[in-house]
Amino acid sequence: MKVEVKTLAELSSQEFCRIVEERVCVFVVEQQCPYQEVDDQDYGAHHLLLKNDRGQLVDYTRIMDKDADRATFGRVLVPKQFRGHQYGRQLVQTTIDHTKRLYPGKKIQI
Repeated sequence: MKVEVKTLAELSSQEFCRIVEERVCVFVVEQQCPYQEVDDQDYGAHHLLLKNDRGQLVDYTRIMDKDADRATFGRVLVPKQFRGHQYGRQLVQTTIDHTKRLYPGKKIQI
């Protein structure tokens, strides 16, 4: 498994389209929550992707600078075909670790 943390500018168009496709699939279709999925926070976020050896997106989240004292993360997802393998737990811990590195000294708001 390979963890990648990229800004929007660092993501390829294919990577961002894949992320958006999975976010819409999970949050809008599967969870039946019709809302603006791509938003202004995507521009400044760090996008954390876990990919398997074949380059498939296994899980995803985005990390954001909330304010002077706090950082946060959201859009935590594991595509259906990769659920049940503890990837979500790994994703949350990896995201917390990267948030601490990106925003040292800030509290992490979950």
